[in-house]
Amino acid sequence: MHHAVNQYPAKHLATHVLHSSQLKTQIFLIMRAQLQGTRHWATSMLNLNLWTTCHVLFLL
Repeated sequence: MHHAVNQYPAKHLATHVLHSSQLKTQIFLIMRAQLQGTRHWATSMLNLNLWTTCHVLFLL
């Protein structure tokens, strides 16, 4: 029983790290796309900052 309890945080951490990697990749792709088409760059960066802030607060 104690062994199973010890395994849970490791699985949870692995899931969290995987989610963080996917999030970073998504942000990178969004930023790269925005840099290629700068027409709405300022607005998109503001939206990205708000979206990222909400995600970070949710993960804490």
